[in-house]
Amino acid sequence: MGNSAGVAQSANRVPALALLPALEGLLRRGVGVERIEAAFRCRIGHLYEPTLRLPLLFSRRFWALAVEASGDPDIALELAVEQSNDVIQALGSLLLDAPSLEHGVRRLNTYLPSCFGPFEIEIARTARDVQLRVHDRGVLAAPQAIDYLLASLSDVFQRALIAPGIRGVTLLQATPQRVARYARLGLVVQGQAHVSALHIDPACFVPVAGPGGQLCAAYVEECSPAKPDTLLLLVCDYIAAELAQGPSIEGFCGRYGMLRRTVARQLRAEGWSFRELLEQYRQLSALDLVTGAPLVQARVAELLGYRDLSSFARAFARWYGISPGAFRSGYASLA
Repeated sequence: MGNSAGVAQSANRVPALALLPALEGLLRRGVGVERIEAAFRCRIGHLYEPTLRLPLLFSRRFWALAVEASGDPDIALELAVEQSNDVIQALGSLLLDAPSLEHGVRRLNTYLPSCFGPFEIEIARTARDVQLRVHDRGVLAAPQAIDYLLASLSDVFQRALIAPGIRGVTLLQATPQRVARYARLGLVVQGQAHVSALHIDPACFVPVAGPGGQLCAAYVEECSPAKPDTLLLLVCDYIAAELAQGPSIEGFCGRYGMLRRTVARQLRAEGWSFRELLEQYRQLSALDLVTGAPLVQARVAELLGYRDLSSFARAFARWYGISPGAFRSGYASLA
């Protein structure tokens, strides 16, 4: 996760269809439509547009709602098990006639952003097994989305292996509760590491005749954007890319040749203001940076576009009710 000026648009986008199975799982649990619409600030029917792309901010807001509404920090695992087989079958088709595991994973990486969002799988071979490491390439961290993806990938690879060849997983945080939840899915947690990974037995991967990814290609083509990017998406892309430089509505208008009042009016029609979107990205990025890599607070403030440390400290205390240093210490004691 990073916030450099060179951030690619794809690092701040997630297909709405990637969230729909989990969204429907919340509805089945009695979460009200109005709560879901409040998280996205749009009618729920709008989310079913096949080509809709959302700012990654919306994925983060959705998973926060899922955890809050269920009272379960690991709800993503349960929702992943319940999802329909459409996406799983589409991704599984990429592995069916792949000449090698490496080739199959390259295919997966081609289509993964269109099915789940900004993730990438890396193969790491060890003396004992093969690790499929899941890297989050998004501008905002997505721990629940990684759980959701890991559980889904285990289903994908179970379909492609000739025997039960999944040996387990490693997690960013392997608390006893999370270990037990993964065990209920038949996945043994093998430890904690800096990156989540699925462990498989390479001897169980044998290519067979199949559609060669045609099913996945057809699925992605059906969901490929046919409409221009919305203003909301462009504004969020701009904020994510320019966060360290201090993005402004004037800067956005200058880049896209638009009038400030036009931008403000269109954002207001979608339930947002530029200032509010900037605040949201700063708030969530601050949490990611404070709980992530060991950066000094001055550097965190700089990456968030604050001119001085005191401004950042005041903003963090307003968001989370505690200083950045105290928050980091408390988080470290739980890790």
